[in-house]
Amino acid sequence: MRQIQGGLLIASVAEVVIGATGLASVLLRYIGPLTIAPVITLVAVPLFNVAAFYCEQNWWIAFLYVALPLSLVIIIRPRSLSERSGL
Repeated sequence: MRQIQGGLLIASVAEVVIGATGLASVLLRYIGPLTIAPVITLVAVPLFNVAAFYCEQNWWIAFLYVALPLSLVIIIRPRSLSERSGL
């Protein structure tokens, strides 16, 4: 359990540092969607059995867990930060 907590802590700190320093924009110049999509697929495919095991307990919650974010992505239009804050 400590190893998992330590890994999550390090990953969180790395994400904050990358976001705060603006390193994300530099990395996005070299890492595109054609690189990210296969990596996410390779990580997600082995987790399918675990997800299916927990989803078969209650299909309604599993459906809502998938449908709600998808519907929100479709309904909420992307806006810039200045439009959100009213500036």
